[in-house]
Amino acid sequence: MQVVEGCAGSSITLHCRSVVQQLRASWNKERPAALDRFGRNYCPQFRHQSSEVSMTHIRADNQPVTQITIVDSEPDKQSEALSVMAERARFMARQPGFISISLHRSLDGRRIVNYVQWQNRDLLRSAHQAPEFRREWGHFDQLTDEIDPNLYEVTEVIESGQ
Repeated sequence: MQVVEGCAGSSITLHCRSVVQQLRASWNKERPAALDRFGRNYCPQFRHQSSEVSMTHIRADNQPVTQITIVDSEPDKQSEALSVMAERARFMARQPGFISISLHRSLDGRRIVNYVQWQNRDLLRSAHQAPEFRREWGHFDQLTDEIDPNLYEVTEVIESGQ
């Protein structure tokens, strides 16, 4: 479990650490992101501040499929657009083939970057076509100036110490 083992020096209350450790034995070890979501969503004292732990794994073997979407918005609309994207991300997290979604906002308030990893293109396409995903589409368009989604292939990964 990366989330628990990588927390040295992080701020996690003893209560939450205990809850997480109790679940550890029964939790699917391939899904540390699920444990991290548990901590944030159900244990309000959970705070993970370590930059050493990453839920997103980038590999150069074209697995998984990576979609990066760049969204342009006005600074006064960025927060609401990000909220809609986070709601959609929670829906996507329940879909077959989901691996991870990372939302990033620019410090100038003009862009949001959505980094998505999925097991394969067909499952990603199917999730995007779901009515629940498209429900807030019109409202989201009003919050954004441009939406630019693209599939990407990782060509090289260089990590610290390499």
